[in-house]
Amino acid sequence: MSSQRLPAQLFTTKLDAEVRLEQPPPGNTSEHSVKLLLHEIQVHQIELQMQNEQLRRIQIALEESHDRYLSLYESAPVAYLTLDVSGQITEANRSAATLLDESHLELRHSRFIRLVAAEDQARWSQNFGQILKHGGQQECPLDMRRKNGSFFNGNLHCSLANKRGVVPELHVVLTDITTLKNTERARQTLAARLSRLTRRERDVLALAIAGIPNKTISVRLGINQRTVENHRAHLHKKMGIGSLLELAQQIAAANVTLESIAEV
Repeated sequence: MSSQRLPAQLFTTKLDAEVRLEQPPPGNTSEHSVKLLLHEIQVHQIELQMQNEQLRRIQIALEESHDRYLSLYESAPVAYLTLDVSGQITEANRSAATLLDESHLELRHSRFIRLVAAEDQARWSQNFGQILKHGGQQECPLDMRRKNGSFFNGNLHCSLANKRGVVPELHVVLTDITTLKNTERARQTLAARLSRLTRRERDVLALAIAGIPNKTISVRLGINQRTVENHRAHLHKKMGIGSLLELAQQIAAANVTLESIAEV
């Protein structure tokens, strides 16, 4: 939340109050001592009134800014959570509740570690301790568990808010990177299988997966059709596939292009 700029002069001066009173101070003589005292009291009362007006305006501005911040926090498309130094969740927005399949009430004042998959809890505890000790920002990939028992690959971007005079708190941005992880695993598997092929087999594969018939492939590559058929049989065996449709599914899962297959 962006800080509000307070007025350069928070409190009014005595001159401001006298202007509002529209009366100059009486002469400082013995016969006017009572009037002078009354004038000072009136000026002081107006000073207090003007100060209260300024403070009310500042309070309204701060409340409006706070409301805007809460609205942005709550409606953000990214999952935000705030943790205290004991690891309890103190705040969670709507996206976090949806991602973790829990209500705000269930998330707040519960321990974050219960949302971490059992095999990653020790790593989370270590990372949590390090960022509390050293501060700064830290990325932490973890397998997360939803209320319904399903799991997803999460990535946590953690930053410690440690201001003087304020209890430290950990700000967490939680992202579901399951699709990215699956794509990366599929890409690595496909790359390992493609590495078993010869240069010519990869050329045949790239053309065959594009739907080009063997006769046309033979013309393009300058080899006879029987050799093309042999290359296709070999690459099917090396790739461990029964059909080009199966290979096409692997390519789609890895999110790679036909050009990149020929270039491996």
